Amino acid sequence: MAHPIRDILDQALQTDSGLSLAFTSKSEAHSWRMSAYALRRREAAQSKAIYPAAHPSHGTSPYDSLIIRFHDPATITIAPSPPPPTVTVLLAPGEKPVKPKPGSSTPGSST
Repeated sequence: MAHPIRDILDQALQTDSGLSLAFTSKSEAHSWRMSAYALRRREAAQSKAIYPAAHPSHGTSPYDSLIIRFHDPATITIAPSPPPPTVTVLLAPGEKPVKPKPGSSTPGSST
């Protein structure tokens, strides 16, 4: 294949906006993407053999944060997932933070 998978995925991890890869055909692009997913699965399986089950890296791949998408029949983009949103809770003067109840979606909710 024209684009070495591990090298491309490593480069994509270093970018904020991702990379775009052009292929000569849709089947070549599809094959590359499936090979990238296979590499991700192999990396995750290897981490299971290296790290104990309680370790945060157990069963993960360094490429898990990448999103691989088709943009036209023969072009793929690889980009890091956006970070989760930051939530700021403003309290009234003198108000104390409330710990969320297990299973509730908002602090102090009774549902």
